[in-house]
Amino acid sequence: MALGELTLSTTQGVQGSPFQATINGLTTGNVEVLADGSPGFSTVNGKLRSEGLPYPVSTVVLREYEPGVGVGYRDSRIDILAATTASRLALAQSMIADGRTLVRWSTAGAVQADGSYEYRVYAEDDLGATTSALVGSATPTPTPTPGTDAVRVAVSTGYHSGSDSGIQAALAGNKTLKSRLTRSIASGATETFAWRLAEAVPANGLDILYMVSATGGAVAAAYSLDSTNGSNGTWTALTAAMAWPTNNGGAGGTALGAHYRRQRVKGPGTELPSGAWVRLAITAPTGGASLWYPALYLRPDFRANIFASIGASLEAYPVNSKEMEDAIVAADPGADPIWFNWALGGATLAHQASDAAAGLALWGDIVGAVYEGNSGGNDVTAARPIDDDSPSALTALGDAYDAYVATIAGGIPAWAKIYSIRRTFRAYSGVTPTAQAGGMLPYEQQVFGPRIAARDASLISAATGVQHCDLYIPAMRRRAAASDGTHWSLSLPTGSVYDWMRAEIIRTVYAHFRTGSWPTKSYAEMLVEAAEWSRDVDDCDEAQWALDSLPSSTLKTSLSARVTAAYPAVIDRFGSADGTNLSAHTADSGQAWAAQSGAMLINAGRVYPSNASAYKMTWTPPSAVYKAGATFYCASDTAVGYGMLLRYTDGSNRLRVGYDSANDKIELAQTGGTQLLAASVLTPIVGRKIKLMAVPPEMADSDHWEVWQGNDLGDWTKVIEDSADAITYSAASSIGLRWANSQTTTTGNQCDAVWAQPAS
Repeated sequence: MALGELTLSTTQGVQGSPFQATINGLTTGNVEVLADGSPGFSTVNGKLRSEGLPYPVSTVVLREYEPGVGVGYRDSRIDILAATTASRLALAQSMIADGRTLVRWSTAGAVQADGSYEYRVYAEDDLGATTSALVGSATPTPTPTPGTDAVRVAVSTGYHSGSDSGIQAALAGNKTLKSRLTRSIASGATETFAWRLAEAVPANGLDILYMVSATGGAVAAAYSLDSTNGSNGTWTALTAAMAWPTNNGGAGGTALGAHYRRQRVKGPGTELPSGAWVRLAITAPTGGASLWYPALYLRPDFRANIFASIGASLEAYPVNSKEMEDAIVAADPGADPIWFNWALGGATLAHQASDAAAGLALWGDIVGAVYEGNSGGNDVTAARPIDDDSPSALTALGDAYDAYVATIAGGIPAWAKIYSIRRTFRAYSGVTPTAQAGGMLPYEQQVFGPRIAARDASLISAATGVQHCDLYIPAMRRRAAASDGTHWSLSLPTGSVYDWMRAEIIRTVYAHFRTGSWPTKSYAEMLVEAAEWSRDVDDCDEAQWALDSLPSSTLKTSLSARVTAAYPAVIDRFGSADGTNLSAHTADSGQAWAAQSGAMLINAGRVYPSNASAYKMTWTPPSAVYKAGATFYCASDTAVGYGMLLRYTDGSNRLRVGYDSANDKIELAQTGGTQLLAASVLTPIVGRKIKLMAVPPEMADSDHWEVWQGNDLGDWTKVIEDSADAITYSAASSIGLRWANSQTTTTGNQCDAVWAQPAS
């Protein structure tokens, strides 16, 4: 069933006064108000109601469902204007004739035939004459449509100074193909790229957008009305924008030059007829440069799919223009995104506000949304007023944040959206990285969060009490990859450690601006679901730890209960004193261990072998059907076989899951010699963890034995699937650990945890 867009019989009311409108366009009548919009709205008998409009512009999101269970729905996002006291007074004054004086005015509402509320302002002058007008009778200023792409200019022919036919075809496909041209330019070389217009462009109506990968060099832009081939003719120069964030003389900021910031050249103040040419000439600096995604756009038709990001270092690297646009296109095929990056490493709020002026001058008039994140971390690092017990410093921090956001708001269109997010984790000297209160969390909860909610309540999830886009939790989930408690491999601006950040921004902020709706699940809930799937003890710990960072809510209580239920039945984190033999240790879940060969010792919560050894847990599973896992820490890369044992009766009767040094791969092997190997070589990373999980056919989605390999970033990959059902050993025996040679407390591989979960 096709559901149509819903509208309201009126979208005008009075702030603080009751509002009611008929919902038009209902197909099934099964409609609800989502929590993603402004508070206080409800539906009754096909009408939308509010006891009092909360804001000058309140947003309501209506979801109509198709009939049945588990079927489709359609969301409609509607803005409702509420006249303020000041605007109603201005309306009253505007109704008074010249020479007369307003002596009194009032506002009154009436129920209309369709059930909607209509408000009028009544004005009386000094002669007793009374006039009235509908509230909101002034013509509203039209705004761009959220979610649509910028409109490209039609081009008939492309020109490249190197006569590359592929480049010329890409330039000609500016609009028809939405081409995203890339080109490497040799050190010191100059290459020219030109477009012949296939449509007229009005005065001040053209924008040329592009990216280059390095500072230095030169960019020259021009247009020609008489060129016949993109090379000859008379050319008039345009001002090319090569501005970058500055570091204010070194005070609090580091300019990050070669990180693919979108640049813009504004077209001329004269009309460009069809057949005119526009060109870019790029001169690469020493070492060369890359040109990415040059294209022509119609400025009057710019719409909401144009973003700008402002922030500090964690925005400068993973949220650079090229990587974000590439990730958006991968997630939203057919989209034509534009992302201006104006983040500045090391900057404080005052420096960001100052440097934002250059960015706002470059792109402020055309962006549809500003993504503002990781701002204030450097201010906190410098002062840490909570630790200093300085209320005035906390107030000053909040004031600096407000001033910074006000700078952004003052430089973008009134209809543009500012997305503020919960900041990523930041550890401080002397603070354990896992100590949440020692990082940014208290500042989020006490300073930034309340100010964000006061400015735009729609950014806050009513279910969790934090921003819908919450990078704090996924950052902490990947804290093992943070070299300094804050940053992830700053020497490598691309890579998997940043993929999660881009993915979460796209899943939440980008999706909301594109569709008007927030995702139904928070990142915390996704971690809970991951723990329920794997039952891995580390995954459960991480999910509970993430929930601990959230303020109290009904959802938090529910999710915490789910995490408790997800923990496996058998757990050992090896918490005995250093030097304890594993046979003298009791597991978290109460089981003992027995040596089968060699010796295993505990040190700093990890088990290591003093020689080739195997130990068995004295656990009797209810059946042979259970999944099990273990986490191993790589202190150094040594080619020694290790792993866990399942259905472990004795040395000749068991399943072996772990690292096979002879083949340098993960294995699943059983008594009698049957061995299954992962397709790829195991590449351990020193200082990081390798997790293994074995799943029997009865508990696997594939209905075959599966072995999964995980890491401390929360990633799992299936590396073995026994599609031929070659593994047949099925004794209802315990789990164990084994090493083929000795390790030490600082070398080789040690075990962090082991767990098992019987089938329910």
